[in-house]
Amino acid sequence: MQPTIVKFGDNGILFRWPEAFNEETHYEILSLDAFLQKKYGDAINETVLAYTSLAAFLKESLDTDEFINDFEWPQLDTVEVNLETVTYVVPVCYEPHFAMDLPRVAEHCGMKEEEVILLHTSVTYDVRFIGFLPGFPYLSGLDRRLYTPRIEEPRKFIEKGSVGIGGKQTGIYTMNSPGGWNIIGKCPLNLFDINNSPPSLFRPGDKLVFKAISMEEFERIGSLADRGNFEIKKLL
Repeated sequence: MQPTIVKFGDNGILFRWPEAFNEETHYEILSLDAFLQKKYGDAINETVLAYTSLAAFLKESLDTDEFINDFEWPQLDTVEVNLETVTYVVPVCYEPHFAMDLPRVAEHCGMKEEEVILLHTSVTYDVRFIGFLPGFPYLSGLDRRLYTPRIEEPRKFIEKGSVGIGGKQTGIYTMNSPGGWNIIGKCPLNLFDINNSPPSLFRPGDKLVFKAISMEEFERIGSLADRGNFEIKKLL
């Protein structure tokens, strides 16, 4: 289904699909992004993808109304999309020190904490989009047995690297932040670094799996990562 297109702020354009998310919508968003980058790359500062929308921010000298009026819809199913995605193995320590909400998730889901960890690490997740925080990956694929409502009163401070469950989603806080997700572990890696190009490790379309590690391994990897000497494992 062809999305709607409307103005979005001073220099933005929003392409919006129906609210129900599915794989077809996700592929169309990736296809439209590839099309915009190829045909209008010189006119666009940035594109931002979400579950059912794509925002394109034009250069300030361009007129959004004129862009919308002149825009010619492509046949999205014919657009070539680079799907050479990467599957990352993300280390996570689920020890109690880092997993303040693991007991709550286990109780809500009617299982032992060890079962929560096993389910959380037994799935390959899809990076749908980056948002909320710079580099924060919104992941789909969480086992429905782990769906847990967000905490009633969000915390004012969640540490960088915290891994959480919020409703049907799981994700990783890439920097210190307020937050309302259930924290069940912590990743020792720096997933967003402004000095890197691109600064975010993940991009929409990538995949990742979580690997449980000990506290000792967490400290070892964290020390290496802080010195820039740790390379995250990638699956072929």
